[in-house]
Amino acid sequence: MAGGLLRGRRVAVTRGKAGEDALSDRLRELGAEVVAVPAIATAPPDSWDELDGALRDLPSFDWIAFASATAVEATLGRLAALGLPPPAPAVRLAAVGQATAARLRELLREADLVPAEARGAALAQAVGALAAGRRVLVPRAAEGRPELVDGLRAAGAEVVAATCYRTVPAPPSAVAPLAGRLERGEVDAVAFASPSAG
Repeated sequence: MAGGLLRGRRVAVTRGKAGEDALSDRLRELGAEVVAVPAIATAPPDSWDELDGALRDLPSFDWIAFASATAVEATLGRLAALGLPPPAPAVRLAAVGQATAARLRELLREADLVPAEARGAALAQAVGALAAGRRVLVPRAAEGRPELVDGLRAAGAEVVAATCYRTVPAPPSAVAPLAGRLERGEVDAVAFASPSAG
């Protein structure tokens, strides 16, 4: 039975605290006990200029496509810091997955679009079908993968990709407990949830 393939196994998953958690959810469905290891943290971008310019021009956008819950938090936090209003209802909101959609719901309002798969390429395909010839803001990590932006551009959208945060290594104290658990045989496997969590 699929639900028990990993029963009795303990899997450490390296990730940031606000990342999409589809991997951990799937491991739990398979019966594993998941040990969250915060291997990455976030920091402000090197410059706010790109994002600030887009946020000051927010009414000109048709869509905002959020690729992570962290992007939601950083973008809305920056709007508040600038004293700007939140996006008007006319600006449609897309979220890459359920964790991002939940954070958007908590901080602002319900997403207008959430693809079935929590992947940038799936978000690009879903939004791209509706955004040809329209302006789309993609607030993202400095190290963000290209699938979302490239997919939207290929669909004919005018995309503004603006850095709203950077991923940085978590302090050694956050990862140190994993070494002890590995030495004591308390973890059966380590799963790296993103390239920056390695």
